[in-house]
Amino acid sequence: MIDEISLLGFKSFPKEKIKTKNLTLFSGVNNSGKSSIIQAVRMYERAHKGVSPLLEGHGQVSELRSKFSSPSVNIEIELFFDGKGDAMRLSDQGVSAPSHSPVIFYIGADRLGPQTSLPLNRSLDFHPIIGERGEFVLDLIWKLNDAIIPELLIHENSQGSTLEYVLAGWLGEIAPGVEFSFKTTPKADLAHAEIDNVRPKNTGFGISYTLPIIAAILGMASIAPSQGWSNSWENNGREIREKKVLLFSLKIRRLICIPKGKLQWGD
Repeated sequence: MIDEISLLGFKSFPKEKIKTKNLTLFSGVNNSGKSSIIQAVRMYERAHKGVSPLLEGHGQVSELRSKFSSPSVNIEIELFFDGKGDAMRLSDQGVSAPSHSPVIFYIGADRLGPQTSLPLNRSLDFHPIIGERGEFVLDLIWKLNDAIIPELLIHENSQGSTLEYVLAGWLGEIAPGVEFSFKTTPKADLAHAEIDNVRPKNTGFGISYTLPIIAAILGMASIAPSQGWSNSWENNGREIREKKVLLFSLKIRRLICIPKGKLQWGD
């Protein structure tokens, strides 16, 4: 998990170190830097993947450099995790990418909401992904449907310990008695869900908007089913489970969540 985020010359943070725990919640008034911290972690991950760290719509390096720093200073984003640290350094001339990164899921506030159908992810990722707008949520549930959820996250009304049952238990908190189901059509690269046998577009935003968050938390915390993983990408399962971070961007708050071991509230 991420233990500390260090920012230098980045937006409203000329020099700042942010300690994090298993569950860290950022709250504050508008324009206080909550989104900037999440943006920094996303930029770090993108640089590690070998793509431009600049996020669409967020501007160039000169716009991201802190107005409290020298115009010539390099932007530096450093993460401390798994007992070590690594950094991304960004200048007007280019980027120095980090060598290591935890596995990161980011789900934005601009989630898709109710959809008649959602795509199956056909990219060559070494673990299931959920998409920045939750567009691959049904793909993730499909791939991890039989995965075992740790006891800490099992809802008291769950009828079993696999993702399928635990997900249903937690969805009952949002809409008691609701019946959620989905089907995949692999040859069409599509999946569609039903809520009480009704299309999601006819049931409102509640379940569709929260489903990606619940599925991501459970999926990232899951362990192999008794018969073992059936997909080759789970050969990296141990690394995934030891290096995982969820970034949620909500309308009223900003959350970094690492569901590993006993959850603790951050400062």
